[in-house]
Amino acid sequence: MLSSVLRILITAAGGPLGRSMARCLRKAKEPLFLVGVDMDPTYLPLCPVDVSYVVPAASDPETYIAALAHLTEKLHIDFLYPQKDQEVLILAQHRERFPGKLWLPPADVIALSQDKEQCRQFLAKQGVPVPVGLLLEREHDLALLQEKGLDTLCWVRKIRGSGSEGARLCRSIEEVRVWVSENNGWGNFMASEFLPGRIFGWDSIWKDGVLLACQAKERLRYGMETSPSPRSKYTTAIRSVHEPHAEEVAQRAVTAIMSKPDGIFTVDMRENAQGQPMVTEINAGRFLTSSTILFEKTGFLFPYDVVNINLGNMPEHLPCHHPVHPGQYILAGILADPILCTERDFQIPSWREA
Repeated sequence: MLSSVLRILITAAGGPLGRSMARCLRKAKEPLFLVGVDMDPTYLPLCPVDVSYVVPAASDPETYIAALAHLTEKLHIDFLYPQKDQEVLILAQHRERFPGKLWLPPADVIALSQDKEQCRQFLAKQGVPVPVGLLLEREHDLALLQEKGLDTLCWVRKIRGSGSEGARLCRSIEEVRVWVSENNGWGNFMASEFLPGRIFGWDSIWKDGVLLACQAKERLRYGMETSPSPRSKYTTAIRSVHEPHAEEVAQRAVTAIMSKPDGIFTVDMRENAQGQPMVTEINAGRFLTSSTILFEKTGFLFPYDVVNINLGNMPEHLPCHHPVHPGQYILAGILADPILCTERDFQIPSWREA
């Protein structure tokens, strides 16, 4: 006879987001049976799951979907939690293979959100504040940088991916040309206006167009991975905030790409020189690592709420908007476990006071 314990499958379980997702779900009041899958067996022991399995890479969609469908049926999985962009999109495209196990926005919404330049253009047409930008399809496009005011300072990055992978602040057209060429980026890189202000993230859960839960954070510090090349950033310090103006912009962005949002949506924003939050990307269908760490450490378990909502068990505490008290910090490092603290913890004496 099967146990009544909820059984949740986490993809990319060995990566930072998969590990933080598992730790967050472990904080739930009820016991959960967690299954972790990853393409690399050397990462899986890092994830606090009950059982792990190696699966094909998502770059091979047919075998990847077949493997997850087999495990879902064999292990009686109640909910399937994809973590990486590629997995989110592929599973949304094959949701009929996992009836009742997935809660994702439509595949076309996810595809739009995952193309940063296409999404930027779409949001601009909807009147959502976004930075000036340009898709770099060929070297000939460099001539347009001056016309857009991007010839002396612009942010160059991949149109797909996470962690600012391949991103660089360029100060001349020649620097843009060299960077994109070195990384074989023509057609896959974009240039956009450099935004010097504060960096915000906004996590949200929607059901049939109703905003059930949301939380804002400010990114304060980044670390840099030593590999692969080009290197990517990861957030090492965030602060919980309540910024009504930024949150209003984030809501406008989500409802622009889906009139009745349904599922998880996270929005990244950065202020321009005038302090206006500008949307730099939307992640449809998944949370981000820094957010799941914040949820775990503060006890506001948005990922667990998602599971219950999908299973028809609406949590009593919802709707719940910006529940984390402002000023809660999460500090992390590549070899350090994340910690929760407040500004009191930064009142450290100078060496002159020793």
